[in-house]
Amino acid sequence: MRDDPTTSALKAQAAAAAAATAPTPANDRKAKVEALQQEIELGVTQLRSSEGWKEWLDASSKFHNYSFGNQMLILSRRPDATRVAGYRTWEQLDRHVNKGEKGIPILAPTVLKKVDEDGEEHRITTGFRVVHVFDVSQTDGKALPEPPAHRLQGEAPPGLQSALDHELTSRGFVIERPDGPYAGEANGDVNFASRTVRIRSDLSAAQQAKTTAHELAHALMHEHEATMPREQKELEAESVAYVVCKSQGLDTSDYSFGYVAAWTNADTKAVRASAERVRKTAGAIIDSLPDDSTSGDAGSDATAPAAGPLSPAGAAVADAPPSGGALAGS
Repeated sequence: MRDDPTTSALKAQAAAAAAATAPTPANDRKAKVEALQQEIELGVTQLRSSEGWKEWLDASSKFHNYSFGNQMLILSRRPDATRVAGYRTWEQLDRHVNKGEKGIPILAPTVLKKVDEDGEEHRITTGFRVVHVFDVSQTDGKALPEPPAHRLQGEAPPGLQSALDHELTSRGFVIERPDGPYAGEANGDVNFASRTVRIRSDLSAAQQAKTTAHELAHALMHEHEATMPREQKELEAESVAYVVCKSQGLDTSDYSFGYVAAWTNADTKAVRASAERVRKTAGAIIDSLPDDSTSGDAGSDATAPAAGPLSPAGAAVADAPPSGGALAGS
């Protein structure tokens, strides 16, 4: 029996759809990328809790050169990871991946190089592909340099305070160090109207570094964010300080974070946007620190573009609140 035109058309459409979804290499790659993207979005929902947020910050302090999405994938697949790198990078470090180990899937950009009329080369991201990295615990071989030891209470890495101060003064801020508390119990604050940052001088060296990192985060993120809730600004600044300090081996046990969903109305897009600001700003600060105070990262791989030079992290700079432009820090 011959099909009528409508039936023939429907069959043709079905055949075309089947061909488009057939398990070809291209479709398989696309499906894997989409599956990882969905895994990232699922992980973002976990950040709405204080515990989930802090777990991500711990991962960010170890893998600040990795994108937010890849940090989430590493945290999801191997939450106990400490240093990750690709197969070839481990070989370059005179280590080999142990037989039978399964890599951690992350996303790497597919880059196309184009030369313009002036002969300048441009790199254009055309999509993503799945690559795999391995934690140091999955490898064996030559010993790696040890990360910074956990410092005793009150201590700070040499050069850390001066480096943080420099980032503030290079942006036109004057640092004042009054004796004793002021503005309530605050350890420090930033005033965008007067371009001043105050840090209590009677604090321990470690606490002064923590407070300076907090105020620097405000300076980088919040100068022009007048509509952002104050609670969100404080969470972001404290999160940046936490990541920076933890990466330097400072004691971070006294840090706590409020319920993230309180200011986002459980909006995962808002949570992700805030996390991206924190990651970029913390990564930029870490990259600006002197070599002897930054932690070595075996995870710097071709698949993980490093953060750029210290800047407002592309995610805005800060906001002058109604109260004269000052933001208190901890």
